[in-house]
Amino acid sequence: MRPGLAFLLAFVVLFPATLRRDLWSPDEQRHAEVGRTMLATGDWVLPHLEGAIYPDKPAPPFWAIGGAMRLFGTTEWAARLPFVLAAGGTLAALAGLARLLGLSGPTTLLAALMLLTSYRFAWLGQRVSLDVMLTCFSTLAIVGWVRQARGIGRDLANGALFFGAAALAVAAKGPLGFLVPVVTAVVHALLTGAGRRLVRPGFLLPAGLFVALTAAWLVPSCLAGGEAYTRELLFEQSAGRVFHAWNHERPPWYYLGKLPLEFMPWTPVALLGLWASLRRRRAGAATAAAPIADPGVDRLVLAWFGPMFVFLSIVESKRGNYLLPLYPALALYASVTVTRLLGGAAAPLRRVALGLGGLFALIGVAILVAPFLVEIDGLEAPSLAVGAVTVGAAFLLGAGLCLARARSDRLRPAFVGLAAGMALALPAAGLLVLPEIDALKSPRPVAEALAKEARGASLEVPFLDVRTEEYSFYSGLACREVERDEFRRLLDEPTVRLAVMDAGELKKVDLPANAEVVLRRRVSGDEIVLVRLPRDGT
Repeated sequence: MRPGLAFLLAFVVLFPATLRRDLWSPDEQRHAEVGRTMLATGDWVLPHLEGAIYPDKPAPPFWAIGGAMRLFGTTEWAARLPFVLAAGGTLAALAGLARLLGLSGPTTLLAALMLLTSYRFAWLGQRVSLDVMLTCFSTLAIVGWVRQARGIGRDLANGALFFGAAALAVAAKGPLGFLVPVVTAVVHALLTGAGRRLVRPGFLLPAGLFVALTAAWLVPSCLAGGEAYTRELLFEQSAGRVFHAWNHERPPWYYLGKLPLEFMPWTPVALLGLWASLRRRRAGAATAAAPIADPGVDRLVLAWFGPMFVFLSIVESKRGNYLLPLYPALALYASVTVTRLLGGAAAPLRRVALGLGGLFALIGVAILVAPFLVEIDGLEAPSLAVGAVTVGAAFLLGAGLCLARARSDRLRPAFVGLAAGMALALPAAGLLVLPEIDALKSPRPVAEALAKEARGASLEVPFLDVRTEEYSFYSGLACREVERDEFRRLLDEPTVRLAVMDAGELKKVDLPANAEVVLRRRVSGDEIVLVRLPRDGT
């Protein structure tokens, strides 16, 4: 598969899911609002959120969001478009990497499909997710290193690709964008004896490009933000998370349970490949049991995945998103596992194919009947029926192809069929199922009611125990989260006409006698209350 076709495949599969769904927590509304604020204020140097400097993430991703909104309007799909393109770029980089390694066309296609349809990548690839940009550029940097390690092209061009892409990865989400490609290159050089190629002057000279690209956005931001912003961005949000997590704190073994679930449905294939590799090593067999062009794939995957998985497991702050830059390595390894086992005893692979086909047949049936058997407050069965039938049919199609092929001697089409069925299910779910869940997840109804109550006035609205950015995006009002004491004081201010609070706070805050609760609505599991405070003349 050519990189251009891999990019197009990702776009066709992921983009439809951005068209009809509102922004959901976590992160989507916050980052979309920062990009919208950049566009509204014209300040493209320093990110802001709710009138305050936003030091949590670098500025460039918000340039992309704001730029897309300038071209296509302030819509959800415009905010998500840069990340769909980044997901496509990741698939294109993976396809290019597979070609560099000499993998066959079917193996490259399978790697692209496995990455695209793995749960975590498929979910983040259609959302506002900075991790997708980080994954795209870190994978592209690794392509530059593999070209250098294999002696393809000139040192200077390979170094420019490596360091330029690493700089863009850092611009997407900070220091991890540098660590992933650099650690991969160093460990891979040690494993393969390519150390001399790593330290060639021509390859290292473009390190100045990394410095220049990073300084181009970092220096203006730090000068505009001052010492506090610089300290927060460079230290608290990077090194601080390594040694002291103030959120998402998890034990070191957290990813051992998280990753197998989030790389599904391809986890069994990757585990089978690991088992086969260990078995061959014990038997003293060759690294590859089947005709595959580059037996060094194992070393690249080990260098890419192993050290960073250990490092991210040590870091106190952990989320499933943080492992996304390692997913291309897993997809590459899983696709190569299929090719290797096809050249030898394929019985274990056939059992995996039958198991996955059976599992997805059950999932397809469950999706078909779920709207008629399960009642969820806020959702109606008829509204989900069309989507459930479409998505369920796509799962059943993939499962049927997998089960049919798994009984023949041609096993690779079984996995391609399963992945293709999932790829069909993704846009169907995005267009037909997920928009219906807006009734449970979206803040839009509350935000629109807030804007209606404001009657066109430019108001500042206090919020108590409710995140504000999602409501700012949809209402266009200045929303400010405050503590309980300040919230109660603001209710008595003559300029405050509206307030929003969690329903649980009603018993803790004495509302003024003239306060009216005009809306109660459940959003993402919380009951949100909109309060009107009538004033003279309103």
